Amino acid sequence: MAISIPNKQEILVLDYDTKKLFEKNPEDTEPLTQKKKYEIILKDDLEFGDYFVKRNSNLIPIKNLPEDENLYLVYSELRNNLFFPLKDFQILYRDEIKAVLFALAMKMGAKSYEFEFYEEEINLEERKKTLETGVGGSFKKISAEAKASIEKKENSDEKRFAEKLVKGNFPNNKAVSKEKLQQFIDEENINLNALPPEFAGLIRCYDGTSQIGGNLEQTEKLTTSLQKSAKFLVDMSLNGGVADFLRAGVEANFISESETSYSFYSKIRWKLEF
Repeated sequence: MAISIPNKQEILVLDYDTKKLFEKNPEDTEPLTQKKKYEIILKDDLEFGDYFVKRNSNLIPIKNLPEDENLYLVYSELRNNLFFPLKDFQILYRDEIKAVLFALAMKMGAKSYEFEFYEEEINLEERKKTLETGVGGSFKKISAEAKASIEKKENSDEKRFAEKLVKGNFPNNKAVSKEKLQQFIDEENINLNALPPEFAGLIRCYDGTSQIGGNLEQTEKLTTSLQKSAKFLVDMSLNGGVADFLRAGVEANFISESETSYSFYSKIRWKLEF
């Protein structure tokens, strides 16, 4: 069954008692209250009854989350009915887009594929200074060792990318019809608008009759939600003044004093051979 894109793409799923605590302590909700893009819901909210959250490799209906667990969830964009926990958004998004692109490539008859992911870094020391200047508050220290490590890095505006590569060969793969491809997209709740534009264009032009020939290769930007989610998670982790029940809700206690950066995925190179 095709599911529509959710009205709210960031939700804070709370149990009843925590929701009341949240409402009674608005002064402890920074920097959440600055975003004003999320919605607080209870696990049994009927509006989200058909939506799922991915935890590791498991799909769990939001309504079936453990009673004592509070989670900040971000819409995956890739599938209309799927959310990811904020802390794991980067890895889960990477794995999901890899699975979606692979499945679609196979349906179109690809004989081999390569997907290469590029990361960009957030400098934690620079981010902490920005937060202290902008909103004040009590922020986690960056250790002397970490600062020394940061100072040794080149002072350049060039982006620092790390490569992640996956590939495979399927010489006997056969293409399906245009109708079968569309049926698969509908059944899997795949959002073509969230895919890399050139890849999505290939799918929209696919007619299932004329053979796609040769090699196709593009390097494209990924959704800006990856960068936004990374910055928000970093802000929450660095901000020691946020109430514990909210820090638990976004799983923000993860950056140690020895870390100098946090990475997010920014680009993908895809290559298909037909």
